[in-house]
Amino acid sequence: AALIAVMPRAGGDYVWTSRVLGGGIGFVLAVTGWWFILWHWVPIYADFLNKEVFVPLAAILGLDGVAAFFNQVPPDAPGLFISCMIVAVLASAYISLGMRAYARIQKFCFYGALVGLAVMVVILLFGSQSAFVSAFNRESQELFGAGGNAYQQTIRAGGVETSSAFLPTLLLIPFVAFFNLYSNWGATLYGEVRGASDFRKNIYAMAGALVFTSVAAVVLLLLFAKTFGWEFYIAANNAFWAGEGPVSAWPYPGLLAAMLLDNPILQFLFIAVMSLWFFGWCGSVFLSSTRVVFATAFDRVLPEWVSRTSNNGVPYAALLLMLIPSIPISYMYAFGENFATYVLD
Repeated sequence: AALIAVMPRAGGDYVWTSRVLGGGIGFVLAVTGWWFILWHWVPIYADFLNKEVFVPLAAILGLDGVAAFFNQVPPDAPGLFISCMIVAVLASAYISLGMRAYARIQKFCFYGALVGLAVMVVILLFGSQSAFVSAFNRESQELFGAGGNAYQQTIRAGGVETSSAFLPTLLLIPFVAFFNLYSNWGATLYGEVRGASDFRKNIYAMAGALVFTSVAAVVLLLLFAKTFGWEFYIAANNAFWAGEGPVSAWPYPGLLAAMLLDNPILQFLFIAVMSLWFFGWCGSVFLSSTRVVFATAFDRVLPEWVSRTSNNGVPYAALLLMLIPSIPISYMYAFGENFATYVLD
């Protein structure tokens, strides 16, 4: 918050790093941390789109072939590649509208998604574990063709022997808590926000977002334990990622909560409203990055043409430097045999 207030410029992370550590180091950290890496985040966003939107909605509509198409995994996943292209085009379209227009879209999605979250809390608060067991067994069979008593099958497939593992658990916490960074991902954009030089406004916005996100996470985890059963929730994730569960879909909490509604129309509407979390947020895959790329060009580290903007302030050259490379990266992710090796190298 202090850095934003002192240096309220778009592309903030590059600006702060380059001014504190020097232009060369700042450039290397910026292009790896905000430019090159976000090409690789397009498939990650596409995976969210598949698991939280396409697969649940297709299953509820009885479109088993569509659900299976978007549920494919690399290295043979044309459904995932198509979702990557949807994410890339949608993010580019959002950014091309300009910050003001995208902010309106985000506001609509945010308030709509909050309604969905509130409904989910109510469903889990008043639902019982016995009701969920019955609903999960019924819906797993109807939506995904699972056998009888899918709840117990899931626990058996994903159950693990537990022992004292205090230190390894502590080492895992920073990775688990990474989601908390999302609420401050927009720090690189704060130079374009009215009142960015006001330290108090920045600290309230950033701390407020972190507190809200953390409290919401704790409340939801407690509700998952109460209604789904903690052993089941952990086992469902273990079984899915091991490819051994009776249900082929990822145990998306929104989908699990929707099963308690026992009405396909209400289930569809609920998942659709919850999908607003994704559609309001997905533009961020390119949004902050375009500002960082623009800032490096504005400093003449990248060629001057990279800093060109449209009449409504969109850095379209920087946007193309995000969009175009993300396409072959997405193809390599969906169809490549050695994507993990390439990324680690």
